Amino acid sequence: MASPSAAPALPDEMLVEIFLHLDDPVDLARASAACATFRRLISGRAFLRRIRARHAPALLGLIGHFASPCGRFLPAEPPHRSAPPPHRSARAAPTADFAFSFLPAPPTGSRWLPLDVRDGRFLVSTSSAPGGDVVVCDPLHRRAGSWRAVTIDGYRPRFTLCRCQYAHGCFYWFTSLRGKSLMLNARDMEISIVEFPQSCFGIGQHAIVEAGEGRLGLFTIGDCNLDLHSKAIGAGGIAGDNEWRHDKTIPLLPRYKWDIINAAEGFLLLKGFPLDHYPPRWIPTEIPCFTLELKTLLLKRLCMLHLGVVCDALLLYRSFPPPLSLPSI
Repeated sequence: MASPSAAPALPDEMLVEIFLHLDDPVDLARASAACATFRRLISGRAFLRRIRARHAPALLGLIGHFASPCGRFLPAEPPHRSAPPPHRSARAAPTADFAFSFLPAPPTGSRWLPLDVRDGRFLVSTSSAPGGDVVVCDPLHRRAGSWRAVTIDGYRPRFTLCRCQYAHGCFYWFTSLRGKSLMLNARDMEISIVEFPQSCFGIGQHAIVEAGEGRLGLFTIGDCNLDLHSKAIGAGGIAGDNEWRHDKTIPLLPRYKWDIINAAEGFLLLKGFPLDHYPPRWIPTEIPCFTLELKTLLLKRLCMLHLGVVCDALLLYRSFPPPLSLPSI
């Protein structure tokens, strides 16, 4: 009896359409490992451009100066969608070198510390204080490069700067001045002052973000709620002279004392200290960390922070799983 004929192979165009309609990019990574044909199609630059237009990179966890099973990486935990399977410590993160061992050895007694991360590129330094060596690198593909240093002469602020944030091509530093932020326009390297709305004066918890419709957003945190103000952006990315408007009040979970840790990569990073321990009669060993997605304004628990973590040094890390992640340098 003749054996049944093999099923005809699907044309590449049909396979590409099937791959594009998969819900999770992690499924694409699994398909890529199944056979050489799938890998050839999925790793092609034309396909990667299309898949990146349909999907945002997953929020995998946090980067910080702490000890964890993954070194400087703290992965998302269940029930978060990006939490790794039980048999793996993370999705794409284990292939990344967060110890930065591919970089030149730092001076004796120091180590490379992550200062910022954007689009897979890390800014690292041998010191958290100004004056240390600074390198831009891609720990997933173990690449680094040299950039021309930029200095701004003749400007010495007479106030304290803290917590740099980025939105619409500009860098913002909160200052010790009441209701004011220092802005550096990265396009023309001009510095100016941005004033907060008067209702935000005296509030110590702020975050500057990219709001909808090309507006500059300002989050302030209150008693179990977040308030979002926004301001139109003028020519060249500079905030215009128009007034701030109050857009929305977002309720947070009750029975927590909330703090804003950071804002980057399309998320607001929050820490919730249980009010059962505030003021603390005894200090819990773990504190929940949450993210607020700026596009949907959905609040989700990301992971638990261990006691002793320096929260100001925490960075959000997003990435596509290999082979969907292209070198960023």
